[in-house]
Amino acid sequence: MFPDTFDITSVDDLTALNGQLLTALTFLGDQDLNNAFTINPEAITVGDYLALIDAAEASLITTDFSFLAFSIPTIRAQLEAILTPDNVPDGLSVQQVIDQSIGVLEDIAAGDFGLLTVGFDAIRAALEGVPPETLLLDAFGFTGPGNPDIIDAFLDLLPQFSTDAFPAWVSGDPHLKTLDGVDYDFQAAGEFVLLQSTDAQGFALQARMVPVVANVSVNQAIATNLDGTAVMIDAADPDPLHVNGAVVALADGSSLDVGEGRIYRRGDVYTIVYPGADGAIGNGDSQVVVRVREGRLDLDVRLNAELLGSLEGLLGDGDGNPDNDIARADGTVLARPLVFSELYGAYRDDWRISSLGDSLFSYESGESPNGFYQSDFPGAIVSLDTLDPEVLATAREAALAAGLQEGSEAFENAVLDFALTDDESFLTSALDVPLASVGTELADTLIGNSGDDVLRGEGGDDGVFGQSGNDILDGGAGNDSIAGADGNDLISGGLGNDNIGGGLGNDTIDGGEGDDIIGAGFGDDSVTGGAGNDVVAGGAGDDTLEGGDGNDSMSGSFGNDLIDGGEGADDIGGGTGRDTIDAGAGNDSVGGGEGDDSILGGDGNDFLAGGGRNDTIDGGAGNDTINAGAGNDVITGGTGADQFVFSAFFDGEADVITDFEDGLDSFFIRRFDPDTGVENINNGGNGLAGFVTAMNIVDVTGGAQMTVNGNTILVEGITAAQLTVDDFTFL
Repeated sequence: MFPDTFDITSVDDLTALNGQLLTALTFLGDQDLNNAFTINPEAITVGDYLALIDAAEASLITTDFSFLAFSIPTIRAQLEAILTPDNVPDGLSVQQVIDQSIGVLEDIAAGDFGLLTVGFDAIRAALEGVPPETLLLDAFGFTGPGNPDIIDAFLDLLPQFSTDAFPAWVSGDPHLKTLDGVDYDFQAAGEFVLLQSTDAQGFALQARMVPVVANVSVNQAIATNLDGTAVMIDAADPDPLHVNGAVVALADGSSLDVGEGRIYRRGDVYTIVYPGADGAIGNGDSQVVVRVREGRLDLDVRLNAELLGSLEGLLGDGDGNPDNDIARADGTVLARPLVFSELYGAYRDDWRISSLGDSLFSYESGESPNGFYQSDFPGAIVSLDTLDPEVLATAREAALAAGLQEGSEAFENAVLDFALTDDESFLTSALDVPLASVGTELADTLIGNSGDDVLRGEGGDDGVFGQSGNDILDGGAGNDSIAGADGNDLISGGLGNDNIGGGLGNDTIDGGEGDDIIGAGFGDDSVTGGAGNDVVAGGAGDDTLEGGDGNDSMSGSFGNDLIDGGEGADDIGGGTGRDTIDAGAGNDSVGGGEGDDSILGGDGNDFLAGGGRNDTIDGGAGNDTINAGAGNDVITGGTGADQFVFSAFFDGEADVITDFEDGLDSFFIRRFDPDTGVENINNGGNGLAGFVTAMNIVDVTGGAQMTVNGNTILVEGITAAQLTVDDFTFL
């Protein structure tokens, strides 16, 4: 299958192969296998890589994956929900990836590991004779970048942001979008107030703008008040982060506490998270995301509802009214279209920082706020209409080649910036700008970019695709298809029967009303199905799944999942990992899967199966059927007439039943193991009484104990004499 598609000695193909196989193998929940397919060729030696391959193969051939067969239909639905043409390897369609991934899983579930073992042998052969200390990159002569998306998944993750407001941003030379969505250019030179509180909340964000060419400036630095501490990020410095005037070398992938706030670094991206009203940082708190370029920076501003409407500055007030966003300090609103003399006259002067007492920036010897200010800059407005046609044509070609969509706001900004500076980093800036897009009542297709986008479908059967970044996606009414892709996304399906995929990252997903299909994907996700008969699959990571109202089908897949079925007759599978499952109200069917699970049936007549390992099962109210399966299990029937099922017995295992009610509860014993056909018990020709005798029931401390094939079952609170033929059914 895959060996015919990929060349194992090409870095591009190896990376694609790893990603493709990981799409399938991640559903196994086997860490040794995952380790072998999340390597970075630039950071691992041949010896270490071969050791990972050996460990993966050993785990593969010693693990029983037959349980996977029951989950394959759910896995297929999940893959259909999360895969798009943009996140599958080049040259393959979505359907090919799904079919190949399911094929791999079906083979593994059947005990056929040939695909992987052949691949492992091919890798070993290719690396035979290579010194073990050699980097894998050098061993194959690779030129590709490795697998950064997987590496990023292991980094400390940011709190998730959520708001009804669109993000404000400053990008490029510079272009501004206010909190209420107004776009304009501001190419002054000096230090200015981007935002500051008009009440006692004390939020403040300032920008330092410096000239780069005639009539064109950029953001060189920003400064902010983070929980009472002055923080500056200056793109002119090798270590851009300054806290209270001191340079801080923050390591990539790490974070720094500043008071009760925190600063995160991911490569050249610094995210400042402000503490909320509770005095601590968490999901929903305000964030400023700063992308450091060569000598300049771009920023996104995402503020929570506590701040919106009580602000002023170049980025508006966030009160929901775009008409008053570009206003002077006294509230006088500038007429639009903007007039040069007003924009770079009284408006600029009102928001200019002119004294050290008002500034949050730190300064080197001889620097001051007035030292950065140039009263005669810019001298004129530069626009696309004033550019040389040949220069304009070249810039348009560059923007198209970068992947920008012609006619979009980002495209026009990129063309202008590149034409004026001949600097390709401005094309990247345009790609990273967060999109804020609202659909119509028709069937819209909304596509984000690499920034933190806000996309709302409104009515109609919409396609909403976030791409990379921490996106806010809302399908609105209609039967929508929503894909979060990379990043920690906040996704709402709204009304209608939606198909939702979270992708990579720690996502928060709410299906809303309707019969939704939700695949959370990779990461520690939080998923709510909402009203309707939903299909919810958690995927990799420690997920929190809530079915809500309706008859839901829920699968935790792998990881230590927390699953709440809610109302309705739900079908729940925990998958691998230590899962905690509350089936809720309704007649539910629950399978814990592999792992030490905790299962609560809740109200209703439930069927509860523990699966492998040591489970704790409580049927709750109702007439429940409980099959704990293999492992040392603790079983509580709860109220109602419960039936305890034993289909197989395992030497050395010890089960406990805590609340057997004589005359109400009962045992269902299979005479033959349905999986192996091996006989469990024999009555010796003495009818039902003979089978009861074969259960070897004796009194012990705490209750009556049954022993079959070395597997003990302690029934607490009763005596051996109380367990008679009336309490058993043998089949």
